[in-house]
Amino acid sequence: MREATNNISVAVERVKNLKGIDLKLLINRGRNRFIRVDGVIEDLYPNVFTVKTEDAHTKILTLTYADVMMKNVRFFPRGKNEKESKPKT
Repeated sequence: MREATNNISVAVERVKNLKGIDLKLLINRGRNRFIRVDGVIEDLYPNVFTVKTEDAHTKILTLTYADVMMKNVRFFPRGKNEKESKPKT
């Protein structure tokens, strides 16, 4: 079930803080369709942000801050100890 956080400005600040960091993203596209990608938040715009991925098929994803607010996009740090890292949502 989807749940909302306080407001959109919290989601915007989260994304701003993660810009330029190597991340794993888990994206919920609805109806039990999840996409997992490795990438970096590249650009921030007033209503959306872009993620540059390392995937051969999709080079750039465009996501909304509302997706972050509704927890349809989850961020996980990428690193040496990926199994031990906690999600950053």
